[in-house]
Amino acid sequence: MAVKEETGDIRRVTDLFNAFGDRFDIFCGVDDLLLESLALGAIGWVSGMTNAWAAECVSLFNTARGGDFAAALPLYRLLTPAFHLDTDAKFVQYIKLAEHLVYGAPEHV
Repeated sequence: MAVKEETGDIRRVTDLFNAFGDRFDIFCGVDDLLLESLALGAIGWVSGMTNAWAAECVSLFNTARGGDFAAALPLYRLLTPAFHLDTDAKFVQYIKLAEHLVYGAPEHV
C-alpha cells in the first residue's frame, strides 16, 4: 500500500514515516517537491507534468532516486517553474497547455 503525499508541506513525508514506519510506501504527489521527497525517503512520484516532459521527468526521477542529487539538480531547477503549475487550481488546464506546446496535443480535449 502507498500514500500519495500532496499537502505541499514537505515535513509530512517524515511525519508519515514516523507515524507508520514502513507499513506504507510514500509517493510524492507534488511535482515541485520531488527531490525533497525522495531525499526524505519517498519511493515514487505521481506527477502531472510528466505528461508533457516524459523523458526528462523519468531521467530526473531515476537520477534522484539513485541518490545522485547533484546530477538531478540542474534539470530539477529547469523544470521547477513548470512544476509550480501543478499546485495551481487550474493545474489540469496547464498540463494540457504544456502538452500542446511540447508535442501538439489538443489543448481543449
